[in-house]
Amino acid sequence: MRKGPEELLQEREKRVNDAIQLKEPDRIPIVCMFGFFPAKYTGITCEEAMVDHDKTMNDKRIESLNEGGKRGAKGDCQCSGV
Repeated sequence: MRKGPEELLQEREKRVNDAIQLKEPDRIPIVCMFGFFPAKYTGITCEEAMVDHDKTMNDKRIESLNEGGKRGAKGDCQCSGV
């Protein structure tokens, strides 16, 4: 029998909370945090992404990110000095 969305959510929350409390979870929880990757991938600096929301949320940039997910992306995703 398949689990419902509520049951799956409870399992996932318990898994993350157990890991935070240094208990042994049933599986290792993974949380993806993309940070400034979309900015770097579309060619703007982290600083620009923080202060220029019009530039960050430009339709062409969002479209580019959608296309990138289909092709696969390469490169350095780390930003420093923000």
